[in-house]
Amino acid sequence: KNKNLCPNLDIDRAERALIAAPEKLWSANEMRKNGHEPAIYFADGTGFDIGTRADETPQSTRNCVFDEKAAEWVKERWPNEQFNENAKAQARAMGANLMTEKQAEYIAKNTDPYYEENWSYYDTPEDIRKAGGALDGVRGGSNLSVLRGYARYHYTDRGWRGTLRVNFVD
Repeated sequence: KNKNLCPNLDIDRAERALIAAPEKLWSANEMRKNGHEPAIYFADGTGFDIGTRADETPQSTRNCVFDEKAAEWVKERWPNEQFNENAKAQARAMGANLMTEKQAEYIAKNTDPYYEENWSYYDTPEDIRKAGGALDGVRGGSNLSVLRGYARYHYTDRGWRGTLRVNFVD
């Protein structure tokens, strides 16, 4: 469906790699079941990346904070606050990672333009996280706008985008 994302990928080689790594196939399926619409979006000589290709941040991942530390912060201050836990734990439960800003920009520039109406958390450098922040962004057309926000904020329209790496076996 998304052959334009990775036109030079040897599909047979990718299939062999997935068969050899059933945990990666399981992860991709978990992403699919949770609305991420996973697609292979990048390949090099050692393997390929599968990531969230959904036009909108998946509904099942929204209303979360960035990580465990942010979740604890919210729970300590507002014990009755309702939110969908944290992005990093959700990704880990699927065997995935949060996309980096660079990975999300690659997808934005190499897919058909669309406008996302909600925000996504992205993997965040440690210095930003230590200061209480987290990277989040929104896509408009072929552009991705990433900002430094607060890791503890959760909104009904903010979730996360995931990625996982699969190494070739031959």
